[in-house]
Amino acid sequence: MGRIGLVVAFAGMLAITTFAGALPADAETRRAANAPTTIIVRTSVVGPADAGSTVQVRCGGETVILTFDKTGAPNTSSVGSFSKVDGGWESFSNLPDALIGCTFTETANGNAASTSWTCTYASTEPSTPNGGGIEPVPGCASDAGTGSGPVTVHYGNVATNVQTQVSTVTFTNTYGAEPVGADPTFTG
Repeated sequence: MGRIGLVVAFAGMLAITTFAGALPADAETRRAANAPTTIIVRTSVVGPADAGSTVQVRCGGETVILTFDKTGAPNTSSVGSFSKVDGGWESFSNLPDALIGCTFTETANGNAASTSWTCTYASTEPSTPNGGGIEPVPGCASDAGTGSGPVTVHYGNVATNVQTQVSTVTFTNTYGAEPVGADPTFTG
């Protein structure tokens, strides 16, 4: 699959691949520009991995594939608007026009014996908060789970009492682990 723009309803249906257009090209500079929405995707490797992994990010009906090497680091410098920053993939954008949900699914885990994930979300409120009652509430649908996902994150905007937001989705792949409760096998 070639580069496919990940269309998100951020700032008038901009694509994640075009988020960088409104911000400087360098990831550190974009972070310093205080983009209101930051999406971080990471993988963690426990034990010796046989191969790398991939994570599919789907928003607004479009998809981008992020690839990681067998150590869990991004294996290219950028994919669309995602840039390699601090050992993970990061994307920076404006707030969405409307509340939107994105899913993160590990589509290849490098033959891991087990996979789990965590999701964190933090936001700040605008100086003049709006009324509540918006569903779903911006943030991670769940904080952690087992398997390859999908992990769902809802991104908000000023109407949903969000001024800035950061999400981090981390997949942990464990290799060579014995099943829990397995009895050791002794040979004579």
